[in-house]
Amino acid sequence: MVDFDSRGQYNGKLLDVPVHRLLPEGMTVIDGEALSRLPQRNRNAFEAVIDDFGVRSAKAQGLGAVITTVRKMMYTDQRLLVHRGERTVNGIIKTGRKKLFIRESVSGKMHEIEPLCVLDFYVHESKQRSGLGKVLFEEMLRNEGVRPHELGYDRPSPKLLGFLRKHYKLSNYEPQTNNFVVFKSYFDAPPPDSSSRARAANRHGAGPGRRQEAPSFFSGSSEPDRRGGGKHPPAVHAAAPQEWAAHDAHDARGRGPQGQQGEVQAPRGVRAIDALEALVAQRVGDGWMGRDGGAPSGYDAPGPRVGAGPPPVRPRPFNPPGFKP
Repeated sequence: MVDFDSRGQYNGKLLDVPVHRLLPEGMTVIDGEALSRLPQRNRNAFEAVIDDFGVRSAKAQGLGAVITTVRKMMYTDQRLLVHRGERTVNGIIKTGRKKLFIRESVSGKMHEIEPLCVLDFYVHESKQRSGLGKVLFEEMLRNEGVRPHELGYDRPSPKLLGFLRKHYKLSNYEPQTNNFVVFKSYFDAPPPDSSSRARAANRHGAGPGRRQEAPSFFSGSSEPDRRGGGKHPPAVHAAAPQEWAAHDAHDARGRGPQGQQGEVQAPRGVRAIDALEALVAQRVGDGWMGRDGGAPSGYDAPGPRVGAGPPPVRPRPFNPPGFKP
């Protein structure tokens, strides 16, 4: 664990933003896209914490390079789950989607897959063998809506392989030249059905009146999953705790932001698209000029208004040669 205090000290370094304002106690999901939009002082504070744990993780695993930093996460689909205690930061687990070519040992067949992968996993030495690693991993599974055998694992350490064997009975895999581990049960098990994807989306917070288990710095971008879960969750882009309260304004009785029981207004963009579709349907049914020879309903012709002079010349419908109405 790495200590911090309310004055902004983290591991002996003074931060622009104290850790307790960046990370609520418990679990926090940090999204790569959202990091790129944070104010510079907030990003600097995140760098001090995340980069420090990236260095610690690389050292513990004997890696030649640090794989988890704020700069490497920015503008990516990677997500980092951080566990924070009352006065300590205790561990991280990072996920992201990777395109992999995996060869079967028996048939020699090559599979091209794009699974969600565990890219980094580290618990501070003072918190290891206390159950915190299992808590972090289980929270990641819930947050991503996946099962352990549906994941790929980037250069897993002997400790991580032992962890997966002990808690999830995962041990059967074929070593690959790309150093990723994909267990045989990934190919044996069918992909999750639509109901499990819907449950995963609800856990991420897709809908009003939700309960979010881990505060998220999520970007809101959406792309379809290939295996394990539905779409990426919608935005909870918050750089300060007070914004989470505004986002979670829906109360237990189901009141939406407009204060009506069970009523949630559609986003502005959706309403605009609906209005445009209705206008197109009107024009197709009535013709460009409308049934009464004027502009169709909902169409504001440019030019002077009534009483301000002659009406503007309106376009006539195109009639091909020989056409008789």
